[in-house]
Amino acid sequence: MNRIDQLQPGRTQPETPAKPGVRPEGAPSFQQCLDQANQVGSPDGPPAGLAPLAPGQASAAAAVGSLASVAHGTTLGPEETEGLLRAERTLDLLEAYQKDLADGKKSLKDIFGVVKALEGELGELMQAMERLAPDSKLHGLLGEIATQAMVESIKFNRGDYNPTAPETGEEAEV
Repeated sequence: MNRIDQLQPGRTQPETPAKPGVRPEGAPSFQQCLDQANQVGSPDGPPAGLAPLAPGQASAAAAVGSLASVAHGTTLGPEETEGLLRAERTLDLLEAYQKDLADGKKSLKDIFGVVKALEGELGELMQAMERLAPDSKLHGLLGEIATQAMVESIKFNRGDYNPTAPETGEEAEV
């Protein structure tokens, strides 16, 4: 790298090719790390930070709770677990809504069902938020997801995505 005081106007500095990352001696290769991560059911056990779900955990609530407890070392209560499930469902609906809006073949009538489902899930998410402590980190996350869902619902119902509606700031011709 050249120092800025050594640069001359009108002259370009030759680019030095970037060197590929060099693996430190004795460090495992990417393939070895990948193979180790895929050996969750091996006798050696899972790699650090990963834990398989216990047998018999059929419900999604139990799965979310066990994953969160592995990640943070704490057990979630039923309110937190329900909040996480509602948040996940809301995010799934937001993703479906995004894909439907991007699909030029879908009409707004086709997308309306997803918006109604999103509004219904938003109500459930808000109820789950009310059962959480206001100072909970999860409460803040659920609030952000709820806000995004509410904004998208309002924009859709207001007609922001209607191609025949006048643009924002324009007045409708009478």
